[in-house]
Amino acid sequence: MRQKTRKKNIKKMFSNKKGYLYWFLLGLFISLTILFTVQTAASGAQIAEIERTKNSLIIENKLLESEVIGLSSLKKIEDNAEELGFIKPLKILYVNDGQDVAKAE
Repeated sequence: MRQKTRKKNIKKMFSNKKGYLYWFLLGLFISLTILFTVQTAASGAQIAEIERTKNSLIIENKLLESEVIGLSSLKKIEDNAEELGFIKPLKILYVNDGQDVAKAE
């Protein structure tokens, strides 16, 4: 008995124009909900990938900074200068403010 009543109610919904509009709007709502869910999931995956890239770049940046610090230390520069043939000066000459250094005569 209940099934017959339920079937009649469903038939009534489809028998008039309001019923079609109701089902159309319900289908549209469900479709849009699924679409937005898929887009949100895709955006979440992109954000996760960007976060991974950001973290790897931060680690690489820290490694490069430590390498720069190591290469710019005075001891390292002195060792490189000796390897390139630079020697320590035997005599250091200081120039005074009033003294002409490269004056053309």
